[in-house]
Amino acid sequence: MLRRFLDDTLDLLLDLLIALRILRRPRAWYRERIRRRRDAVQAERENRRRAIAARHRMCPECGTLNPRSSSRCERCGASMAGVPGGGWLRAVRGFLPSLGSASTTIAGLLATLFAALVVAAGGFESLFELPFDLLLRVGVLVPFGYREFAWWRLLTAVFLHAGIVHLAFNLWVLTSLGPRVEQEIGAARFVVLFVVSGAAGFLASALLIRGTSLGASGAIFGLIGFGLAWGHRRGVRALRDEMLRWTVLGFVVLPLLGFALHLRPDHAAHAGGFVCGLLFGLALAAGPGGGRFGERLWQLAAVVCGVATTAAFGMAVAAALAARG
Repeated sequence: MLRRFLDDTLDLLLDLLIALRILRRPRAWYRERIRRRRDAVQAERENRRRAIAARHRMCPECGTLNPRSSSRCERCGASMAGVPGGGWLRAVRGFLPSLGSASTTIAGLLATLFAALVVAAGGFESLFELPFDLLLRVGVLVPFGYREFAWWRLLTAVFLHAGIVHLAFNLWVLTSLGPRVEQEIGAARFVVLFVVSGAAGFLASALLIRGTSLGASGAIFGLIGFGLAWGHRRGVRALRDEMLRWTVLGFVVLPLLGFALHLRPDHAAHAGGFVCGLLFGLALAAGPGGGRFGERLWQLAAVVCGVATTAAFGMAVAAALAARG
């Protein structure tokens, strides 16, 4: 009875709006649109209910249904990391805001931090080149032996960029290849790989280069190295071939472009990040899946990386305040 009353009320309202020429189409047209929207909402609700009740997860490679607790596909051996399962946790996630994938979240953090530094520098005149003294205070890498060197700079420099062109290029590459790598290993491993490769790249840079450096390119080269090793060892030819093309672009085309345009890419950071990612990929591809306990350990490691990076920026702020006196 209530449903009939609501339908009649809706018809009266539509007739009134049409009579007043606020709506210009026939009543049936609007009723059909409302019906389709209602059906879509009901279908989405039913799909969510089924997803929560599901006892299996589908392999992203071969489509086989596996038990929810499986860390690898029982048929083809592909990793099930990142494939959502049912249960109460999925029900809770349905009511929480989503930040998207780890790669897009990191890209958002890079852009947000750059925007904050542009504002701190005084506005749009700093968009193409941030003041060096500001970058030095917030965490640009300084080589070993210099008075300003600190270990926390190995982390802070990963998330800093000198200008909008520098940032845009790294965001383009990160959002192009990041989701592909994350699909293979899941968000937690991706975060650990990104942060550790970036720090390893700047460790190599601090040892070999006598100049300052910053940017996410070392971490991005870590993703390339990882994808190359993982794709080769796991037989994922599409990933391996894609990362091989990025390797040629990074180690052949980019140096030539830098020479032609008188740019100074940090090749030591690129090589350091790439080697770190390569070793990461070889080790992870050869090791066991780890099951639920292994996943919890990787999630803990990702949290540690996030806390360490936050602490590093905290130390940068503390050092800047101490220097100001």
